[in-house]
Amino acid sequence: KLNQLLTEKLLKNWGVNVLISDNGQGALDILKKEKVDVVLMDIRMSGMNGYEATKAIREEFSEPVNKIPIIGISANAFSEEIIKAKAYGMDDYLGKPFRPEILYEKISSIANNENYTNKPRMQIPQKNRNNKKTLNLKYIMDAAAGDKSFILEVLNNFIKQTGEILEDMDNAIEQSNWETIHSLAHQMKPSFSYLGVKKLGIICQNIEDCAIKKKNLPKIKGLATRIHKAFQNIKKEIKEEIIKIKG
Repeated sequence: KLNQLLTEKLLKNWGVNVLISDNGQGALDILKKEKVDVVLMDIRMSGMNGYEATKAIREEFSEPVNKIPIIGISANAFSEEIIKAKAYGMDDYLGKPFRPEILYEKISSIANNENYTNKPRMQIPQKNRNNKKTLNLKYIMDAAAGDKSFILEVLNNFIKQTGEILEDMDNAIEQSNWETIHSLAHQMKPSFSYLGVKKLGIICQNIEDCAIKKKNLPKIKGLATRIHKAFQNIKKEIKEEIIKIKG
């Protein structure tokens, strides 16, 4: 949800009309009713996933809809996944989290639409020189473009969503539910990156790797504990930021 929220904000900042679906079938339903220039297709969705939805668009729709440009989006930007995305009919691929200017360039080139004129400035990542701070909210601040209500919405959503995912993660670990463990770690990974907490993104990737191999549950439990502890500190920092923003 956090990734969806940030992406929607970026697109609207560039003057793009946005239609959203939380699953592949919903995306197909939109294409049956609306004229769409380009599709940003999340690979991992409940029900029909991004691969299946793309295959359906290419095989079940008539022209020009079956030729619509599709950009796959996933937190796993591995070469084999990119190859798989192309094999299912996606035109391009983008790993989460992504820099706004990269998303803009991909959409502009693939959709060949000259109406998107509010091009984002190229940003050089700045190092967080305050060693006491865990968060780096530059990405979110840039996406918000001064919209304080949006920043507050993102931060509050992060606290709520991450807390729920961690609770579900604990239950999945107790039940040795490898698939759910993998899915939940995958969900958290881009959210931490958006908030500049890259170390926790790496921990999430380690959990994913263990879950795929279906081994080393004690290691996963230890990694989850580290995320829990870090999340408590992050919540404190976020609440401080919220107070500052509200002024």
